[in-house]
Amino acid sequence: MKRIDVQHHILPKEYVERLASIGITESYGQPFPKWTPERSLASMKKIGVDIAIMSISTPGVDLKDAQFAQELARFCNEYMAEVTQQYPGRFGCFAILPLPYVEDSLEELEYALDELKLDGVCLLTNYKGQYLGNEAFDKLFDELNKRKVVVYIHPTDPVGLYDPKLEIPNSLIEGPFETTRAVTNLIYTGTTDRCPDIKYILAHGGGTIPFLAWRIALSKYSKKEIRPSIFRMIHDF
Repeated sequence: MKRIDVQHHILPKEYVERLASIGITESYGQPFPKWTPERSLASMKKIGVDIAIMSISTPGVDLKDAQFAQELARFCNEYMAEVTQQYPGRFGCFAILPLPYVEDSLEELEYALDELKLDGVCLLTNYKGQYLGNEAFDKLFDELNKRKVVVYIHPTDPVGLYDPKLEIPNSLIEGPFETTRAVTNLIYTGTTDRCPDIKYILAHGGGTIPFLAWRIALSKYSKKEIRPSIFRMIHDF
């Protein structure tokens, strides 16, 4: 049985440079580390990973405007496709989409899956404060469902202000809670029921979902009916 790493974030030099050009030099409060495919292969050999599924993690590509997001997403997806060809059998990749721009994302999804033959998509938990499950993303999720896409969900920075003296990096505790917020919203809004053919992979062990699953299921006592998808997702997890 081969060991597959589905949370293998990459930082191509050109990606880091484009972010630096608009003043972004860190992710989740941590500076960007250096990365190359060769570094990944060395690490994979050391820990016994056969195949790594590449993805672009937070802060993603929506960092300036729609054109910037679209162009950066296209670069990242083509770059990952090139790496998989350069090292056959060692890498796969989840496409990055220029959300929250849904029409651009649908176009990029078609290109990434049909032309580049990528393995699925990576979605961040929220885009400008709109969480997965928001009706603004319904058209995209309908297409993901139609195509039976593998969707890997990774947390990003939440929107909002905190106590200025609370100097805890978001990577420590907000990440798991972000995953929980997004997935709970997907269930609570009925997106997972409406789109049952999407296959989800959740980062970091599903955040706090295993601990909070019972509480999330209490939605049957609220104004909304219990969503059977929560039991399916927990079983799959």
